Amino acid sequence: MINRYALVPLAGLCAVCVGCGSSSQSTASRLPLNAYLVKGREETGLEAPPNTTVFQTVAQWASGGNGQGQDPGDVQRLTREGFREAMSVNTAGVGPGLSWVIELSSAGAATHEQAAELAESINGASGVKRFTVSGIPNADGFTFYPGAASNVLFTEGRCVMLVGAAAGSASKPAVTAGVRAIWARTHNKPSVCSG
Repeated sequence: MINRYALVPLAGLCAVCVGCGSSSQSTASRLPLNAYLVKGREETGLEAPPNTTVFQTVAQWASGGNGQGQDPGDVQRLTREGFREAMSVNTAGVGPGLSWVIELSSAGAATHEQAAELAESINGASGVKRFTVSGIPNADGFTFYPGAASNVLFTEGRCVMLVGAAAGSASKPAVTAGVRAIWARTHNKPSVCSG
């Protein structure tokens, strides 16, 4: 299992940025992949640095930055889903946090990856509570250890994202704010994720 997901209380993080794909719109008018990462202080109580880590291959994503090594099942699944690129950023402040995005070949692949990431994150974990983020129909939120760490997985087009924080009781409000900021900036806008 690749522990890029939520902080349990803190696992590695990755963000994915996939190639732009074809579109009749110029790339200058489309949002880049890094628009799907938290910026500045969007994750309440935490701050994202301006630099991100970019993963251009499945192997880099599976082994990069998380210290967990490659899981052949994850590599095979992401390859089948048409992995293009990924990006991640660590946030810090009242606790450590993360934001990552993965661009895949289709919206269906992104939905499938969201479900797989959620299952890997919560199956067998103790103290998990699920929550929703109002206004974001496909968001899957979950907390560990009575509020010690919270994460939200969601999709936009062919991209799947995660925002996470291990900030005690502040973790759920922090990740919810980060998700809402990303959604407001990107939802239904021309981008690498919308193809």
